[in-house]
Amino acid sequence: FLVCFLFSARYAPLRVATFLSLINGIILMLLNNHFTFYLSYLGMNYSNVIGYLLIQVFILQFISGILLSCYYSPFYTIAFDSVFYIMIDVKYG
Repeated sequence: FLVCFLFSARYAPLRVATFLSLINGIILMLLNNHFTFYLSYLGMNYSNVIGYLLIQVFILQFISGILLSCYYSPFYTIAFDSVFYIMIDVKYG
């Protein structure tokens, strides 16, 4: 039966389903081990995580604002030219 199961075209969907369930089980096991291995303090909740992400977003916004202030000029006569310069000439602009 095992030889028929491995090499027969009749059992191909079952073979694919078995393989996918095996891969799914391995991935879930690795994720479960990964998330339960690292310890965190007991008072950690979703508001702490959201606050941490909010701080990261503010830091990113601050850094990008500083970099933008190096290249952008807000005067109405040259504002379009400075935006065009940022889009074309500045690396990763």
